[in-house]
Amino acid sequence: MITSSARSAVAIALITSTTLGFVFWRLRTHPEVRRTTHGIIIVDVSQSISNEDAPVLGLAQGFLHQPKLARGSSLSVMATGDEQTRNEPRLISTYDVPFSRRAVEGKGTILKKKREILRDLQTKLKTLERTDRSPIFLSVKRGIEHLRSRGCISDSACQLLVRTDAEELSERAIRDSIAGGGRRKDLPSVVSNEGIRVTFCGLAEVNALRNLERSKSTHARSAGHGDRLREVWSSLFSAPDLVTFEPYCPTAPLAEEDR
Repeated sequence: MITSSARSAVAIALITSTTLGFVFWRLRTHPEVRRTTHGIIIVDVSQSISNEDAPVLGLAQGFLHQPKLARGSSLSVMATGDEQTRNEPRLISTYDVPFSRRAVEGKGTILKKKREILRDLQTKLKTLERTDRSPIFLSVKRGIEHLRSRGCISDSACQLLVRTDAEELSERAIRDSIAGGGRRKDLPSVVSNEGIRVTFCGLAEVNALRNLERSKSTHARSAGHGDRLREVWSSLFSAPDLVTFEPYCPTAPLAEEDR
C-alpha cells in the first residue's frame, strides 16, 4: 500500500520532471534573444595616415562576422571631415547586417551578402579624397551620437571603430595636450560611451611618402608619444575601460582577390 508520503514524493517528481521538460523545450524552440548591436567605422582621411582600403575592410569584416549580431543590427561608415564640410564627418554608407535563423538558407546566402557589403564599401572608399585636416574628435563625437540615435544605450554592446593615427589637428586643446605632456583644463567635455566599445587602430600606420615629403619638419615618434596619445584620448571618454588602442588594424582581402 502506498503511503501518503510516497504519493507526495511521486507527485513532486512528476512536477519537477514536467517543469524541467518545459524549460528544455523553451530553450530548444526559443533560443536566447540577442541584443541588436550597431557599429560605426570612422575612416581618418588625413594625409598623415597610409591610404589603404584593406584595414577599413578588415574592420568591416570583423564586425560583420562577430557572433553577437542579431536581426536589426547595422554597420555605418563615416569619414573625417574637411574644409568643405567645416570639419563635420561624412556619412559614407549604412548597411543592414545580413541575418537569418534558418540553417538551410544560412551560411552560403549570408556570406554572399556580407561579401557584397565589403565590395560596395571598397568602391565607396576609392572615392574618398585626402585632406590636410584631421578633426578626429568631432568625428568620434558624431559617431557616438549616431549610435545613440540607433538605440545604443548603457547596457548595449555597440562598437565604434576608428582607423586613425590619433594625431588630432583641429581641436587645439587635444593637440597641445598630446604634444605638451600636460593635461589642459580646456579639453572638450568627455564623450559618454557607456555601452559602446571604442577601438582606435592604425596608430602606427603612418603615411611614409607624406613624411618623406615633409622630412625637414617631421619629427620621429617616441614610445612616450604613443603613451601620451593613449592617455589623452582615454581621458576624453566617460568609460575609459571600454576604450582600446591597437598599432595596426586587421586587414581583409580586396574584392578582386576574394572572387
